[in-house]
Parts: sequence; structure tokens; C-alpha cells
Amino acid sequence: MDTATLDPIANHLLSAYGETAIFASGFNRRYKQPASLMLKVHHLLSVVQSTLISDDRFGLGIEYSDFGRVEITDRGSGQIYLIRSSAAVSIERNRQQDPVLFDSATYQSSNVVLLVHRFHKQGLDLALAGARRAEGKKRLVPTGAPALIDTWPYLPVTETSVFEQGPVDAFDELGSIEELGDDGAL
Repeated sequence: MDTATLDPIANHLLSAYGETAIFASGFNRRYKQPASLMLKVHHLLSVVQSTLISDDRFGLGIEYSDFGRVEITDRGSGQIYLIRSSAAVSIERNRQQDPVLFDSATYQSSNVVLLVHRFHKQGLDLALAGARRAEGKKRLVPTGAPALIDTWPYLPVTETSVFEQGPVDAFDELGSIEELGDDGAL
């Protein structure tokens, strides 16, 4: 796969990562404790869903959206991607408690490709894996190990976060003293 095909999706993910960092910092300031990993993951995926809705190139699959899953249809190519983290793929792979020499379960192939992401110090890795589902199940599982496509470096910060000036003073929101009439009304 050509990396240029995945550039727009990578940009959505990287932008959402930056937004999530700003969100987590604000959460920490407000509640005096760090945001949980689960909160950050759901925030990231919610931002990705929201930005994809306004991108004409992609369609957002609504079947899983309320559950924090992101399914994308590239309207140009018709390719369908289901975004999944490398941690989730690893957990699913290691979840099998009784490994078997030959898997006798019946699987159905899927036209959905798993787009596996991993954030690290250098940026974002995107990998692809085919998908299949066990008969009678909805959950897609990889057909093999995800193949790394490329690493995208982090985007430069273009949106500044709010400059923290201390606690909010609601008194100033009423207007200046000079704007008050003789009777104290605005």
C-alpha cells in the first residue's frame, strides 16, 4: 500500500492525538489528577470520529460509533478500514487461553481491513492486517500479523491552548464599574 493513501487518515489520528494531549492537560489542571487511559482513548477516538464526519473523502461507519470504534470508508477507493490500536490487537492475540495446533473454528472473510495504530516518541505507526470473523460473531480479528506501512511524525502544534491565568474571577464578567449607571444597573 502506498503511504500517500493513508496520509489523510494519519493526519486525522495525529491531530486527534494533539487534541487529546490538550484535553488531558486541562483535565489534570481541573481535577488535580491525570486523566485515565480509558478516558484518553475514548476522547481520541471521539475526536477522530468528529473530524471524519466533516471530511468529504471519508464516510464514517455508524454501526460501532457509539461504542468508540472507528470504521472509515474511503469514498475514492471504496476501501473500508476499522481502526484498532496495536495494544488491542496484542491483547486479542494473547487472550487465547488454550492455544491449539489447528484452529477448527469456521471463519468468514471480511472486506474490512484493520488499520492498526501505535503512538510512540517518533510519531504514529500505521499497519494493515486482513480481517475475518468467527461464524456467528461480529468482532473482526486479524488474519495475521499487521504489516507496518510507515511512521508519520507528529504534527506541529497549530492551535494554542488557553493561557492559564489562575482562577476565574466572575466579577469582571459583569462589566467595568464605569459602565454601571448611577443606580448600579448595567
